[in-house]
Amino acid sequence: MKKYLLFLFLIFSIGLLDASAQSRTLSGKVIAQDGKRPIAGATVIVVGSNNGAITDNRGVFEIFNVDGAVKLDVSFIGFETTIIDVPASKTNVVIELGASALAMEDVIVTGYGNYSKKSFTGAAANIDMGEVADMPAISLESKLAGSVPGVTINTGQGGPGSVATIKIRGKGSINAGSSPLYVIDGIPMISGDYGSTNNGGGGSSVLATLNPNDIASTTVIKDAAAASLYGSRAANGVIVITTKQGKSGKAKINLKADWGFSDMAIDYRPQLNGPQRAQLLYQGEYNKNIANGKDEAYSVGKAEKLKNTYAAEPWSGWSDWKNLLFRQGFYQNYEASISGGSEKTRYYSSVSYTNQEGLTENQGYERYTGRLNLNSKKGRFTFNANALFSISEQKTDLTATKLYYYGSPIVHYATYSSPSQYPYLNLENKTLNHPDEPKGNLSKYSRWFPGGGNTNPIESRNLRDYRTSFNRTMLNGSVAFNILKGLDLKEVFAIDVLNERSYSWASPTGEEGDTINGSLYRYSSLNKQITSQTQLSYRNSFGNHNFDALVSYEIEDNPYEQIVAGGENYPSADLREIKNAAKTEGSWSTKNNDRMVSYVGKLDYNYGGRYYAGLSYRMDGSSRLAPDTRWGSFWSASGSWVASNEKFMDPIADVITLAKVRASYGVNGTRPWGYNGYMGLYTYGYKYAGDSGMSLSQVENSGLTWEKNYASNIGLDISLWNRLNVTLDLYNRDTKDLLIDKKVSNTSGFSTVLVNQGEMNNKGIELSVNGDIISTDELTWNLGFILAHNKNTLEKLDGVQNEIPSYFYTRRVGQPYYSFYMKEFADINPDDGEARYYSNEPIKDEKGKITGYERDLVDYDKAEQILLDDKPVDPKITGAINSVFAFKGIDFGFTFTFQAGAYVVDGSRQQFAPKNLYKFAVPIYYDYDKMWKNPGDVAEKAFFRTQGNDDEQSSLHLMNSDHIRLKNITLGYTLPKAWTNKISIERLRVYASASNLLTFKHKECVVDPEMYYMGTYETPSLRTVTFGLDFTF
Repeated sequence: MKKYLLFLFLIFSIGLLDASAQSRTLSGKVIAQDGKRPIAGATVIVVGSNNGAITDNRGVFEIFNVDGAVKLDVSFIGFETTIIDVPASKTNVVIELGASALAMEDVIVTGYGNYSKKSFTGAAANIDMGEVADMPAISLESKLAGSVPGVTINTGQGGPGSVATIKIRGKGSINAGSSPLYVIDGIPMISGDYGSTNNGGGGSSVLATLNPNDIASTTVIKDAAAASLYGSRAANGVIVITTKQGKSGKAKINLKADWGFSDMAIDYRPQLNGPQRAQLLYQGEYNKNIANGKDEAYSVGKAEKLKNTYAAEPWSGWSDWKNLLFRQGFYQNYEASISGGSEKTRYYSSVSYTNQEGLTENQGYERYTGRLNLNSKKGRFTFNANALFSISEQKTDLTATKLYYYGSPIVHYATYSSPSQYPYLNLENKTLNHPDEPKGNLSKYSRWFPGGGNTNPIESRNLRDYRTSFNRTMLNGSVAFNILKGLDLKEVFAIDVLNERSYSWASPTGEEGDTINGSLYRYSSLNKQITSQTQLSYRNSFGNHNFDALVSYEIEDNPYEQIVAGGENYPSADLREIKNAAKTEGSWSTKNNDRMVSYVGKLDYNYGGRYYAGLSYRMDGSSRLAPDTRWGSFWSASGSWVASNEKFMDPIADVITLAKVRASYGVNGTRPWGYNGYMGLYTYGYKYAGDSGMSLSQVENSGLTWEKNYASNIGLDISLWNRLNVTLDLYNRDTKDLLIDKKVSNTSGFSTVLVNQGEMNNKGIELSVNGDIISTDELTWNLGFILAHNKNTLEKLDGVQNEIPSYFYTRRVGQPYYSFYMKEFADINPDDGEARYYSNEPIKDEKGKITGYERDLVDYDKAEQILLDDKPVDPKITGAINSVFAFKGIDFGFTFTFQAGAYVVDGSRQQFAPKNLYKFAVPIYYDYDKMWKNPGDVAEKAFFRTQGNDDEQSSLHLMNSDHIRLKNITLGYTLPKAWTNKISIERLRVYASASNLLTFKHKECVVDPEMYYMGTYETPSLRTVTFGLDFTF
């Protein structure tokens, strides 16, 4: 029934339109004073009425039913609004608009004020979301890729609605997270990874609850100049979202629809087919026996027997498990919006429906959204109200029980299942039903050799259900009163309510629920964020002295509650409620609340438009900290010199239209993630001798405080001929008092205590170049290029340890936070085809200090693990190329993203190492021609054999993740207005768009190169192609 909302909305919208009497038609063209280029999308309104039009891509407009002499109000974002008189005798006019100080591409929105690029003293970038509106993406994160230098986006999995990790200028924390703060229409919002509380992996992006096409622009704040205004939550940068607002004029209805399909963006873990696997299995068994001293005839016989037993072609033909388990996904999106208003009241309202099917039958995302934004002015009062309503549900193929540890069983099965294994045993009415088996229900076994078996992934897929739903309401209202000229008082109230519910079911007849006879878990949480702000602002000018000041008092309240209930041992797969379980397990609930009170102040000053200075200060008090450490102070100071406004630059003002040097320094921070991190805690619910009891669960640390981020930035902005723009930034970011779990004596009853002792540094350089290569009435071409380098260094841990090693990586002081730590592969021994490794035995001086490492060639068992500083986890270079081309009604744009200098490790390669050819499974793609075969061969690959289990933790399994990806490409055509006017449509555009269409990477990298440091058993990024219609009337 909800799908009818779009139809009802359309009927309602049409009913709002006013009918007008017939009269003359007034036509014209709107152009820019600078360059005389046409301005598309400008609003032309007859003053005192709702009659008007929007210019087409040639800047042309037509207004019908115009009587007598009128005044036209002409406006467009980025230009000064102009009002002109048109006498009754005129039927055609040409209107010139002068550039505004706040051009859209140059507007920096901070949430505490808007700045032109010329006046802003910090490091930030604005993204016009209209340029990526056609990109097929459910969540905002995907649309940010390739837009801003210094912003990296890593995908954990490609399932619809899944979480992407965004980092601004590197990783800034160990335990408190590295995600930026999101601010929507001036209010910090609930964000992060949800939906994974009862599961070891996956999760949902809460940003996916928003419709990205309701967003007008997004500003990424990277340094302390503006970020410090958000104090204890801004250490990792701030992303400020501004939603669409209405414009004065008659009601405009916009309808948009997209349809498309998805598949994998890469050839994910390419595998050997049946004959290739049989050949490799034969060769592996042969090699094993020869290596063990057996003769030729014996080795050949054993190899033939093994191949015929484990790698024979089944009666049903070779099985292609990727084809059996994966499908082509489907994408559809429908949106309707209405906007308009009078000179005093404006409105924007929209509804949308999005549905994306994943690559497996268990993956999908469905969302309904509604938005209403109102702006009104009455005398000295200004009113604003914004409302969002969102309902969404995500389905995943993650495991439904706590007994399984793979991220996605379907991806896991597709990697491991053999082409000699047939998918059906006794499924009724299936052509693959074995003739020797009785017909019936699908079995959980799918045999690949007589008497053997393994889990049937098709059966398992059908008997597992994991889904998460979100209901979200965001309300934001404000009232501003103009006390006197330049002095305004504003009161803001906002509430963000997020209700999450998760459901996970494993059938008692399926593999996951077999040993426990089925399991069901339900999870529910209610998260509220209630914000109030009282702001007093003052803006005035005294000659060449210009001031802009603001003070604010803010309160944020965050009540949170959750409940989890589960049960096992169900009498029937049809009784999917917890009360039917013979055993209830894992049920618990919790309720928390924290509050933050803040005092904010800022002062901006400029002298004659040449010298700019900014100061900001914020004091936060959080209930998450003890009374003595509860309050934290955060501040920034910044300044800039606009040299292009100096008189000595006048002779070359037409060439250098902007030359600005800026610098900033400031402190912001991160608060502890836990609600009661400083307290000593005990927990009830433990039982002893049948009685209820309690246990100490957390050590007290009353000195726990904020993480502090000390950020400095030096930047240069240059614009040549008002067409070529260059921005260069150098930054340094020192993070101190990092929250770390410090080891303590086990005699205390605890293993760790949370302390502030770590330190980390990020430093780097960012470059952005953008230019209008061609700019004429009929042809425009804009080309952009961004480049960034960030160096991350862990400078201190807990003061006791200098290194915390893990399985594949280590965290060592003086190195990046993540560094690969493993045995170092050297080459293939030409004598016997075995992999050789560098010994890397430490060489120490008299004081025990390591001065170097031995580089002898040894077997795997004799090699030492070493930090591989020449194979970093983080890329040395990230960047993108953006282009937008328009000719008459045709528009074409694309974005290429790239990275260089990073590596990733893949678990499947490690499990199928050269000495570990598992006879029941399938190795990923292997260059057989490059494999060692005979003594004396100089080979790149070791020979396979069917025994042994080494080479696991070695650089042999590292893959270079350098890549270039066509992230987004769009081709559109806007029909001539002479055609669309005949059917009463103001604008009609058809387009095709694709995301992740092409990926150029190393052949050895068999996982998605955007995955961060360790390839997972998750669905890779999706390649999505869509076709759409967008029309306004």
